[in-house]
Amino acid sequence: MKHQDIRRPQNIEFNDLKVRVELSVPTFIYDDEDNLLDILIAPTLVLPDGFEGLVTELPISSQMFDEDIYKNFVLRSNSIARLNRLAELNLDTLIGVIERYFAIHPVDEVLDRNADCRVLREYNIQENFSKLTFGNLRNILSCIIKTDPDLQVFEGLKSKEDRKNYTTVYKNYIEDRDSFTHGILFFLSPDFIPVLRIKSQTGSFKYVSYDKPIFTDNLLTYKYLTSILDHINLYLQSKIEGSIAE
Repeated sequence: MKHQDIRRPQNIEFNDLKVRVELSVPTFIYDDEDNLLDILIAPTLVLPDGFEGLVTELPISSQMFDEDIYKNFVLRSNSIARLNRLAELNLDTLIGVIERYFAIHPVDEVLDRNADCRVLREYNIQENFSKLTFGNLRNILSCIIKTDPDLQVFEGLKSKEDRKNYTTVYKNYIEDRDSFTHGILFFLSPDFIPVLRIKSQTGSFKYVSYDKPIFTDNLLTYKYLTSILDHINLYLQSKIEGSIAE
């Protein structure tokens, strides 16, 4: 799986300073006894074309209130939640791999292997391991797989290009996971294109695309990353069990 072939969320450029109307017309679902069962939503961004001044009419379509739009929003929301859940599982596997690796190889020895590894001393790994971010842990893994010949026998890590590709895919995966975690889903009128609105630390917004190919490739990325972690995990477990048996 090559990092350049993976379809990922892409920035959507439009002038966010233009008049933007956010429509969310909820539909309340009740049972026969008038008990509220559900609330259907489909938040939509309406961006007037050719805006020059005060807008008195907006291109609001009756399609915004169509049942299929609500269903589509639920499907998109559920798919994002699924990707976030898979990322959590991947993170859990990554944590286990690094913990097992450090049970075999002292942290200081690993961090002394090369200049890139030495930079990771700023993490203060032994004291702050539970506080490390997903990205921090990925950087530690990168140090490990690029400096340990015993791990470079696994498919996907055999060549320098393989290892660079793996760590790049992982970096992009974490960036996309952050978009899925912090982004708010909207439809972009009039074509009802799903987009995620993400607020930066400066308070400004950016918008990224989200569609079925992105969802599918993220699933494949999870499989690719996790399968290699699983191979490493089994190897480390056998090493630990072997040392205990001795």
